[in-house]
Amino acid sequence: MKAYFEIIRPFNTIFVALTILFGAFFHSHNYSIYAIIFAIFSAGFISAAGYVINDFYDLQIDKINRPDRVLPSNRMRPKVAFWYAIILLFLGIIFGFLTQKSGCIFLALLNSFLMFYYAKSLKKKFLFGNLVVAYAAGSAFIFGAISNSNLKNVFVVSIVAFLYTLVREIVKDMEDVEGDIKENSSTLPIILGKKVAAYLTIIPILMIFFFLNYKFIFHGLNIYKIVINPFNYIVTLPLLILFFLYSNNLKAKFLHKISLIMKLDMLLYLVGVWFI
Repeated sequence: MKAYFEIIRPFNTIFVALTILFGAFFHSHNYSIYAIIFAIFSAGFISAAGYVINDFYDLQIDKINRPDRVLPSNRMRPKVAFWYAIILLFLGIIFGFLTQKSGCIFLALLNSFLMFYYAKSLKKKFLFGNLVVAYAAGSAFIFGAISNSNLKNVFVVSIVAFLYTLVREIVKDMEDVEGDIKENSSTLPIILGKKVAAYLTIIPILMIFFFLNYKFIFHGLNIYKIVINPFNYIVTLPLLILFFLYSNNLKAKFLHKISLIMKLDMLLYLVGVWFI
């Protein structure tokens, strides 16, 4: 039973549930309780299925990059993992329909398809896999927002989540180059080189800075408010520091540490934007 629990990445799955709650209640006074609860289960099951099906198709790569994971360590048979993922996807779609929100139903169906197609094909394609994962991260906020009619308040947060995840996914691809080459993948670091891939992440980092300050830019350029904006120091500045660090050290172990730090920094942003 431990293998069934471990393979769904429980910490990440719980984080998805918290993301739904964030999207539903951020600056909102609506309380569509049943729709929100069903949305949490829907997104949680679909996310869990995504991790399982991803491990199923990544078995050979993980034997090199992540030999301690459930499938390469032979703690679950691949066929069992495949059907486990199908059942989780089915449950996620059912709960999506139970929200009775057309937007949630659409996203549940779309994300289920994308998670499966990503694991099977897109992950190995140049940049497409990174964009799908980044979309999934941003859409979780949208999913929660739709369940509680709160889309307007969450839109910018979802964009920042998309861009932040895109940076982190490129860093993870840089970390996994050795195994990906043996599987004939065509990820960004393999096609352009790890150094070029590292420098390209400055584009989404600068876009994050823009969306954190768009109000001060569009409503008359206010340098003072940009300077005192706390999110530039919670998000943009740490990202720039991390960019400098990983662009100068491309070893897999170091990139793994950077990836973990980025996940914590994103969590800090969400806590900050909720309370500030």
